Amino acid sequence: MNAFQIVVRFLIFGVLWILVSDHLLNYLVQDTAVTQQMQSFKGIVFVALSALLIYVLEIRNEHAETRRKNDAIREKDRLAQILNVSPAVIYSLLEEAPHTQRFKVDFVGDNVLRVTGFAPKEWLDPTFWRCKVHPDDLFKVDAAQLELTNKHSAVHEYRFLHQDGRYRWINDRMVLLRDEATQSARIIGSWLDVTEQREAQAQTALVAHVFETSQEGIFITDAAGRFVSVNQTFTTVTGYTMDDLAGKTPKVLQSGRQDAAFYKAMWEQITSAGRWEGEVWNRRRTGEVYPEWLIVSTIRDAEGKAVQYLGIFTETSSHKAAEERIQRLANYDSLTGLPNRALLNDRAQLAIHAAVVSPAGARTHRKRGHGGLGLHGGQGCQPQGTGSGALDRRLWHRLFLSELPQAISD
Repeated sequence: MNAFQIVVRFLIFGVLWILVSDHLLNYLVQDTAVTQQMQSFKGIVFVALSALLIYVLEIRNEHAETRRKNDAIREKDRLAQILNVSPAVIYSLLEEAPHTQRFKVDFVGDNVLRVTGFAPKEWLDPTFWRCKVHPDDLFKVDAAQLELTNKHSAVHEYRFLHQDGRYRWINDRMVLLRDEATQSARIIGSWLDVTEQREAQAQTALVAHVFETSQEGIFITDAAGRFVSVNQTFTTVTGYTMDDLAGKTPKVLQSGRQDAAFYKAMWEQITSAGRWEGEVWNRRRTGEVYPEWLIVSTIRDAEGKAVQYLGIFTETSSHKAAEERIQRLANYDSLTGLPNRALLNDRAQLAIHAAVVSPAGARTHRKRGHGGLGLHGGQGCQPQGTGSGALDRRLWHRLFLSELPQAISD
């Protein structure tokens, strides 16, 4: 209850007391002397009742004020609890004098201790905040202050020196409010530590760069096997872009050289072990079949559920061609293209072995009374010395000359 309400109630009480008491006194008392005495008594009663009324009104006012203060304290505590659990630090700056552009800390949330390591009382120093800003970011801070003055709002990020000695990235949002009556200004702002977000963004940018510039083909599918993303190398090798593969699965790449059993075994291992590695023959968009070395890995969420699959492959066409070229250079003359001594020796050994283990060859050896070809320590078949059951020279030449052309042609 305010003062005006108290005055109004007192006036109403006084007027009613005078009118009612005088009328009642004149009606009940006819003697003038008694009437005068009663008037004095009436005045005393009026003063007492007035004092009692004022006392009652004041007590009610005090109780109401106490309730308001308690409500304000509870609301302040509730707001403080909300601010303490909030990741953002709320602060207020008050201009020291109108249009001076010099501000002092008017309020700062208690959670500033958790975010910066510094207690709220340390922020009362007007120079404290600026001294903790990274020197390389001061020009951005000054530019934001100018923007705040001109546009009455600003958002900027800068590095702030934490109490532990490390710099943390802070996202600072500010609004400038000006009282039209006093022309004094107030800044309401919020601080948010975005260090982890910045590091995550940098990591994401790095992964994206590696993904796009990798020399291996990379693709990602969802849990159902539908393409989600492919890199440039994938497109270069297969001829398919992500637009071509939207809604499709890796089956579009299958060449048909490997049967359903092969892919069933592949997915059984991926499902059980979370990884598979091996050679796959795929088909380009042009229809050309090519080999690749493929690694498929399962990407799981926090609960261990498979949400995506990652495939990384290297085309091995050039490796196979190089291996074939090396093999040819090792076994054929580079000038004439004819088999060289290494290939001739290899084919001869195969021919001799085939002749010895054949039933016809064994019978021939027994008829001639020779012991056949001996195996020396698993190193291959060699003719034994004469006089100890070995092949005679004519059989040796016959076997060699009869089997060698076929072996070379193979």
